[in-house]
Amino acid sequence: LNGARAYDWIYDYLSEDERSAIRDMLVIRGEQAFSRWQSRNYHYKPYSSHITRLVNYMSQVGVILYGEADEAEKWLGYLIPIVTTFYPPWGGRDGGYSEGPSYWMMYFNYMLQSAHCIQSAMGLDILKKEFYRNNGWYKIYAYPWYGAMRPFGDTGIGNYWPADKMNLYRLASIFNNSYYRWRADMSRPGEMPVAETIIPTGIMSFFWLDEGADAVKPVPPDNLPGSRLFRDIGLVAFHEDIGNPDETYFLLKSSPYGSWSHIHADQNSFYIQGFGEALAIQSGYYPHYGHPHHKEWTWETHAHNSILIDGVGQKTRDRASRGKIIAFRTGNGEPGSVDYAAGNATAAYSGRLNKFIRHVYYHRPKDFLIIDELEAPEPVRYDWLLHSLEKMEIDKKNKEVTIRKGQAILVLKFLFPEDLEFSQTNKFITEPGLSYPEGYAYPDQWHLRVSTLNKSKAASFIVRMKVRSVKNQKLMSSEEYP
Repeated sequence: LNGARAYDWIYDYLSEDERSAIRDMLVIRGEQAFSRWQSRNYHYKPYSSHITRLVNYMSQVGVILYGEADEAEKWLGYLIPIVTTFYPPWGGRDGGYSEGPSYWMMYFNYMLQSAHCIQSAMGLDILKKEFYRNNGWYKIYAYPWYGAMRPFGDTGIGNYWPADKMNLYRLASIFNNSYYRWRADMSRPGEMPVAETIIPTGIMSFFWLDEGADAVKPVPPDNLPGSRLFRDIGLVAFHEDIGNPDETYFLLKSSPYGSWSHIHADQNSFYIQGFGEALAIQSGYYPHYGHPHHKEWTWETHAHNSILIDGVGQKTRDRASRGKIIAFRTGNGEPGSVDYAAGNATAAYSGRLNKFIRHVYYHRPKDFLIIDELEAPEPVRYDWLLHSLEKMEIDKKNKEVTIRKGQAILVLKFLFPEDLEFSQTNKFITEPGLSYPEGYAYPDQWHLRVSTLNKSKAASFIVRMKVRSVKNQKLMSSEEYP
């Protein structure tokens, strides 16, 4: 791609022999990409991360070589129907991105570059698709700038990459969306001028900067609804006070995309943050793709806040390992009102379950109630999972679990069933080691299992959760529960 851009920019300074040599090289590489699409039937099996990235590269190479190489017309004839229909395959009309926020940052930047090139050369505005129009909401609701972690999917250490800022600036400019501009500004606010956020492969981004007098102005999300459903990717976001870094927020995932590529076997799992701290987390690390720890822990259900059946989780590396958000309702947004969502993850267990429906009630501003309906073909043990960055305090007598992190506290009360076994460890099945970054020691994480004592076909968990601050430790007592 960079070679094609350089060829385009210095074209007038090249001799015909030099142009011919560069064109021949680009055609050879372009044909390699085209053969990969053809051999893997990408046009109806598009769920391959790196081949998807080639769409953005080759649409630009095709535009640059159009009229100079016959192959370019063939490439564009294949690609244009793709980018105007189902592309990108990882999201839909609601603007969600199923591979998670880390891969969104990189791949969405590539998509914007490709769209810019196609519109400039062909007058075809693929950004009119609803996915692009709504994508900024995904960053506002699912991954706020103050997020302490980036669930769900493969992710590295830290929560920022320069393309994050640039992508949002571009969306704000295209759609004249003041909320998107605010979200862009809040990515490392005041720390990096927009011109410094250009990534090496994103040099075209220089053409996107819109800082003139008519540029869209930022508006904070004070008047936005506190909850949002991304039905396309099966993600619900509940926010106490969106935009406030001390707020409580809750994410529930139950996705039709299964567990594939950079997506984990984490249907019906959740994430909770309060007072700037990650409380109920996605556990595990991503040293590199396919690393033993990544494959044997991070991909697996036992790394997530979901359910195991006799110690076994959802099927990994399988697009049929699906979930679905089956209900979503919101109250009036005032303290004391209730928002609700439910996810169905039955299909993700490959026949080991007849039912797994997780109901989540959000009692504003900081309380949650989870009700899990479970049913198996045969009597089984059910394990309810929870992960944290700090060792949890377990009160077995009162069936309470407390997580403390910084100024934040999360307390869980298991209301049902009566007979439960609590166990906790800070060990992974496979340790992440010190492989990447070089010499980096991955911090401990803590893993809780709350297990039914007696095997049964059907079971339910009812769990009340409250987020509080150290400054306001009016926590729970048994009398507070119905």
